[in-house]
Amino acid sequence: MRSLNHAHRFPWGIFYPSRTKIARFMICYTHNQLYFEMLKHELYKDAFLKSHQILILADCNYRILDANETALRQLGYTLDDFCNMHVPDLFFHEDQGEKFTREICIKDNVINWEYLLKTKELNPITVLLNGDKISDSEDIYLLSAQNMGEIRKETTASIRKNELTATKSMTQLIVHEIKNLSNGIGLAVNELKGGLDKVPAYLSESIDYIEENNLRLSKVIKSLLEFDKGFDLKFDSLNINELIQEVIEVNRSKFKLMGIQLKVNLATKDFLYPIDRDKLLMALNNIINNAIESIQDSDGIISISSKSANQKSIVRIADNGIGMSEDECSKLFKPFYTTKPKGNGVGLYTAREILLGHQIGFHLESEQKTGSTFTLFFDQKNLELSAQT
Repeated sequence: MRSLNHAHRFPWGIFYPSRTKIARFMICYTHNQLYFEMLKHELYKDAFLKSHQILILADCNYRILDANETALRQLGYTLDDFCNMHVPDLFFHEDQGEKFTREICIKDNVINWEYLLKTKELNPITVLLNGDKISDSEDIYLLSAQNMGEIRKETTASIRKNELTATKSMTQLIVHEIKNLSNGIGLAVNELKGGLDKVPAYLSESIDYIEENNLRLSKVIKSLLEFDKGFDLKFDSLNINELIQEVIEVNRSKFKLMGIQLKVNLATKDFLYPIDRDKLLMALNNIINNAIESIQDSDGIISISSKSANQKSIVRIADNGIGMSEDECSKLFKPFYTTKPKGNGVGLYTAREILLGHQIGFHLESEQKTGSTFTLFFDQKNLELSAQT
């Protein structure tokens, strides 16, 4: 049971006699003499305040004692916010915050655990957490967090280059075979449509469906050939909900054929975002098809929802399929990795590349025998920051 008493906090501000710091001192004062003495030294004080990592002092009663400027900036909280929070409040899943604190207080340290922290605006930030107990007598520990987004920006360029090289090689081998099959299907459909008077009426709709999907297959082939040369995204300001409706209609016959119940709950307010229509349709279709293929029972359900507010839109695609293990989830977006016997491991990798090209955040949660939820984060502020840099 976490303590609800949050009146104590270390007075970092005692070294900075401004009104803000004095107010902080008055609100969050703690009697911890160990840290009071330690932080008289400029070296320790500067290391804490100026670190580029998120640094937070907390105790085993889950109380947050202090946080550095990087924590304030990246998580978006004010000093007063932190003063009235507990450690689990910082975690996207609060039970993980409780577990993290318990582990530190029992083992004295936690090394390189990956978690989702929660910003003040309720956005998830993936971080690599370390924790070290620095006072046994006071049960106080230092939590340090590295923003995985920033780490990945520094390391993914070469990795993605290697992945793209491998993907391009494989694409060259398979795309022409797919194109030949598509041409054969097109010829067969044209022949059938030329003799519709001899075809039973109930098959006419199926022929139209085959033709429609073969046209989509032609677009996919074209996109794969373009992908082999590198993505060339052509953006238009489009309504996300309309795009979702379109991809739902494309797959509606498949839902019906598979006996899958579809639940749709889209935001009533339009949300415009710079989108390459064909590319994002491909990404959404790959995600939805992944959900369809994960369902093995006759009572399959796929839920598609969206909500918009404050220049943000969140889209969720959830299924009650077979789900995946944590290890499978970590590999799912790698090229040619698949959990399906007939899969090729290209669909979700392609979806990832398209989402990254649109600066669309994404997060996958999955549990075996329960299902998976794919969440997309559209944030117009990201576009503004990118334009500024």
